[in-house]
Amino acid sequence: MARIEHTFIVQRPVTLVYGLLTDFKRLSDWQPDLLSVHLTSADPLRVGTMMSQERRFGAGQTFLNVDMLEVARNQALEYSGLHGRFRLRRRIELSSQGGATQVKDVLELRIPLLWSLVSPLYAATLRRQTADEWRRFKALLEGQSSSSSPIP
Repeated sequence: MARIEHTFIVQRPVTLVYGLLTDFKRLSDWQPDLLSVHLTSADPLRVGTMMSQERRFGAGQTFLNVDMLEVARNQALEYSGLHGRFRLRRRIELSSQGGATQVKDVLELRIPLLWSLVSPLYAATLRRQTADEWRRFKALLEGQSSSSSPIP
């Protein structure tokens, strides 16, 4: 299993951070590899909503198909499903830090043993992609260039 974690502070209130995180019409503003997104239910986002995305990934494309497991307004999102051929579970937690927000993203990708040779490359590509998306997310909210503020 590949586990990818990012934790960082956004200098904006949790309501604004959650608002951008769940505004699916604006995902491509901070996820440049996103080609399309579809939800099975209209607003508000809720448990059981299914989301599918088509994304650039490495030198090709992949699909993300997930079900929302937890939707806690201004606190957390959790979903599970498939990233290409592989099982994925992702939890994003938000916590208010005064006027700022801590974002903690934990993504777990289950890659079967038969695919173990590609596992490090796949995980490294996903790690780079998610770090770049969070950097853009933070920059968009804070009004900065997306090349600043590295996300670990």
